[in-house]
Amino acid sequence: RFKPFQNSDHLLGAAAFRCTYMELHVSASTSDGLPLFTLDPISVRLSSANEASARCMEPLTSVKGVELQARLVDEEGALLCDSGPVTLCDEDWVCLSCETASGGMPSRLLSIARECADGWTLFFDMKERSDTASVLRFVRIVKSRVRQAEHAAADLSGQAEAELEEEVVATQVHRPLDCTAVDCTEPESMVVHPKHSLLLQMFRQPDARLLKLSFWNSIAQGKLTVMQDPPCAGLLGTCGEQLRNRRSDLDQFGYSRLQQLPWSQAGVSVQALSDTIDALKTQGLPPVFIFMYDQVWSLLLQLFDLAAQILDTDAVEMSLSVFAWALEPDAAESRVGSNFGLPHRDQTYDDCHTQEGHLTMLTTWIALVPVTHDNGCMYVLPSDRDELLTMPDDPCHTKPDEQGVKSLGEATVSYSVVSVYRAGSSCTSDRVQPRKSMATMFGHFGTCKANSISKDALEAGVQLDTRLRIILRTLLQYKMWYPEFAGLSLDVAS
Repeated sequence: RFKPFQNSDHLLGAAAFRCTYMELHVSASTSDGLPLFTLDPISVRLSSANEASARCMEPLTSVKGVELQARLVDEEGALLCDSGPVTLCDEDWVCLSCETASGGMPSRLLSIARECADGWTLFFDMKERSDTASVLRFVRIVKSRVRQAEHAAADLSGQAEAELEEEVVATQVHRPLDCTAVDCTEPESMVVHPKHSLLLQMFRQPDARLLKLSFWNSIAQGKLTVMQDPPCAGLLGTCGEQLRNRRSDLDQFGYSRLQQLPWSQAGVSVQALSDTIDALKTQGLPPVFIFMYDQVWSLLLQLFDLAAQILDTDAVEMSLSVFAWALEPDAAESRVGSNFGLPHRDQTYDDCHTQEGHLTMLTTWIALVPVTHDNGCMYVLPSDRDELLTMPDDPCHTKPDEQGVKSLGEATVSYSVVSVYRAGSSCTSDRVQPRKSMATMFGHFGTCKANSISKDALEAGVQLDTRLRIILRTLLQYKMWYPEFAGLSLDVAS
């Protein structure tokens, strides 16, 4: 649109930098300094439009606060520009578009700009799904010629100076995004319910009022605590004999049970957990908010050693895709924390076995009250009756024949192969205490697709804001079971 400078001495922008070797360094860490990833240095050259783009495609699945950073250096390692920390909850993110993937998962394309010295600008492009999982797609670089042109203005004639001023103004208002930002902060394609919008907002920036220890302590029953001493491992004992006896069941049938575990040795009262879930429900908070309390994490920590023995490795991680249930007699299954009524597999066979058929993942289900056929026990299809268990490519792999499904009956802790077909049942009697339970997965390092935590990290303690994000992400991940978020009220935050 604008006349080029006739004097090539003043073309200090694109030509000079296109011929210069530069490296882009991109990294991400949690808000408490834990590294998430550091990409290998990316070689970049500016185009004739003074722009460059680096493809990243790095998932951002941490439930902690995430900080991104990009640095551009020249061939001698001298710093050209530095974005500084960029947080996912920064208000400067702009929504460019909304879309729904083939799998039906809505997402937003977001971008944020960081202006640096000497006319450099760094852009981060991110794709955010409606379950809070995000991907850093690109980091883009733009070099403005405004500063060099201003220095050259003194040598130009009046006419050339006027043309320069026109170019300077045009450069200042130029936006390297070849599209228009739209107001899709809460796009209809992403929000299935108003509470969904609120959960997304709280995940990005947890409400300070939900991070007050006094609030959670006021709900706690049976001396449950919040953010006191970190949990200690090894308090449950090895349960060696029971574990050896049950391991053969796991190999043969795809599930096993551990009963009468001495939780009190680990300082865990399952009765207190059960009572606190009831107290949470009176506040409009679903059972999964029990994960705000220390004793839940202490209980899970004790299971690391058991999972390691079953999986035959010390390199075990625990999925943070956790959940808790508290059934109600004959209640609608749309209420958050009610039963997952449809039979399902958590993963396909290939996702939880090596090529040689060795097990790499376990689903762990923990009963907090005695479980019977009447109050909502678990049902599984034993693997020896599941003809499609090892056939993940079969279109019926996720919908096998339900004949032969077997009740687990009473159990304290149930381990099962993640690909085993299972379903929970509802509480059918008002004369019994409805089932309350929790669940998560353990696996070899690198096998848990969702965000995970190691034994060492759990022993160090899970911070309160991280616990809240874990809960909020879980609610969003399981919204297909509870599309209306019935039973959830976040009025406590107001």
